[in-house]
Amino acid sequence: MTADGSAPDSTIPDGSASDGSATPAYDVLLDERGARCPVPVISLAREVKVDPDRRLLLLSDDPAAETDIPAWCSLRGRALAWTGPAPDGGPGRAFLVVPA
Repeated sequence: MTADGSAPDSTIPDGSASDGSATPAYDVLLDERGARCPVPVISLAREVKVDPDRRLLLLSDDPAAETDIPAWCSLRGRALAWTGPAPDGGPGRAFLVVPA
């Protein structure tokens, strides 16, 4: 399920990336590509409030996300479990945020 309640884009598989690397399992996909700071972090915070036990895969092409997401996780008691390429081969990076 995405942040707006719809199903994740079917071109973004749960489990494998287009470059052959494995993308860890996640519960919610947040595609924030095109959004700039602080929007990706605000989206994370909103989703954590909805259900703190979900594993969130955030996609972002904002250069600030490389430092903002780990810092937010540290401040909010979350864990950044994995980062890697966007699983659909698109721009940006993927960040897997999980309960600590």
